Amino acid sequence: MPKRRFSCSEMEHAIGEYITGRNAERNRDILRLYFLDGYSQERIAEIYDMSTMQIGRIVRNEGSYLLTKVK
Repeated sequence: MPKRRFSCSEMEHAIGEYITGRNAERNRDILRLYFLDGYSQERIAEIYDMSTMQIGRIVRNEGSYLLTKVK
């Protein structure tokens, strides 16, 4: 089965609606930079003064969660 592609507006809506909880605003910003603006994890880590491992964890965990919500 081919992978579904999401439009920018679908992704923006999903990020805004489904990313909640502790550090939600920061995580939303990180996901927008990564998925919508095409920033690398290294660049995002520099912006937020975090490690690339932390950014990767946020992208992986929150991104997986988003995919379960927008199928």
